[in-house]
Amino acid sequence: MVDERKIVEWQMGRTLRGNFRVFKRCSHGYPTVIISDPILDGKPFPTIFWLTCPYLRKRIGNLESLGYVDKLEELIQRDEKFRNRLMKAHEKIVELRLKLLKKKYPEYLENDEFLRALKKGIGGVGNLETVKCLHLHVAIHLAGMDDPIGEYVLRMIDEMECVDAMCRRCKYEISPSSFFQEGE
Repeated sequence: MVDERKIVEWQMGRTLRGNFRVFKRCSHGYPTVIISDPILDGKPFPTIFWLTCPYLRKRIGNLESLGYVDKLEELIQRDEKFRNRLMKAHEKIVELRLKLLKKKYPEYLENDEFLRALKKGIGGVGNLETVKCLHLHVAIHLAGMDDPIGEYVLRMIDEMECVDAMCRRCKYEISPSSFFQEGE
């Protein structure tokens, strides 16, 4: 079986620490979203969904450089329905983090410091009306959770994935069995 860690590290351009698994794949079979443990090196790690697709990461990075983080924070302030959906997304992420903690690291359930950190918003934000990064919200939305920021950003991208399977450029191959190992 292929070492998917190597593929994801190639996609992200860095060595990854901690445990993760592929949560969603593109039509070419490569990882698009991973889910990681809520604990990393014995410390709380609130960012559990990561966007790995280099094509989407670049497209979304371009939107960030055009000021869309600020534009979305303004939308959160102006649009009550949008803001309420975002608050629900924060709640759902906290629920998922605590579920993962209970399942994999029950010994941390009594640690107030860990619980405080893991009960923060998406990406560990304290102010729930701020946006840490667009990539994170897109990863959450692609993972099947209702995230209005992720949905908004994806509507701005005309092609949802590359046409040339750019991840084939990495030297690691995907095995056909990998297609059946995503999600929960």
